[in-house]
Amino acid sequence: MRRAAIISVLLAMVAVACASDGPPTTSVCSAPTDEVLDPSSGLHVLRPDEVVFDDLTPTSGPHLPAGGPLGLRDSLPPAQQVAVLERGSVILSVVADDQALLNNAVAGFGTDAVVHPVEGLGDPLVVTAWRSRIVCSSMDANYVRWFVNDRTGEFAQPHESN
Repeated sequence: MRRAAIISVLLAMVAVACASDGPPTTSVCSAPTDEVLDPSSGLHVLRPDEVVFDDLTPTSGPHLPAGGPLGLRDSLPPAQQVAVLERGSVILSVVADDQALLNNAVAGFGTDAVVHPVEGLGDPLVVTAWRSRIVCSSMDANYVRWFVNDRTGEFAQPHESN
């Protein structure tokens, strides 16, 4: 009887530990989406204007050889964004006209990710990692922190194929 109780307690502890590994619940952010690898992700370009992207926040594609430092960036062309993601960093793209959201993103994530304002961004906040993204209607710091922690370090294997 005592052995069964101990096993039950251990199983319950394992279940709780496993459940805590998943994302927190959120009502303002999407679940992470897995993006298809852009077939030209192996291409390095020398100037960011050499490439046109269909998306303001790409998760793979042709890119500059280096992404630059973490923190607030005033300008981050898509080809540079992909270079940041390829090295395993995460980007918080904030709609340009929401200074409060931008300040919140920098305060919460400026040492762990790249944060930048984006003109014409259709959503208030888009968080991207290599081949993955979440979209948020406002800041959910716990959920974004989970995504940043979960995705930081995930990077392109030397120009992986799909």
